[in-house]
Amino acid sequence: MLRAERRADGPIHAARALPAFDHYVVAAPRDDETVLPAAHRGDVYRQNAWFSPVIAVDGVMRGTWTFERQGGAIDVTLAPFGRLRAGERRAAEDEARRLGEYLGLETRFSAS
Repeated sequence: MLRAERRADGPIHAARALPAFDHYVVAAPRDDETVLPAAHRGDVYRQNAWFSPVIAVDGVMRGTWTFERQGGAIDVTLAPFGRLRAGERRAAEDEARRLGEYLGLETRFSAS
């Protein structure tokens, strides 16, 4: 499981932007509502054995995300299944920014 992190402004949960087909998502128990609410199984486990990129907070699948390369930037869209706390959203955005840094691109966010 992912561990919680602490910062000066209070507890911030570890959030990860997992890629499509990440082994955690592929191997997760699909009938365990503590890992993925049943209402959102179709958002993660799509048709034709396709797995969506996932926002995981403390090991719980809390949303999906996508990115598209646009010239010298990547446009990232976070699609949480419900409201993310400010710290959780910030942590997920930090993860996406690291992808942009790795690719040497600016990271821009859009709402879903």
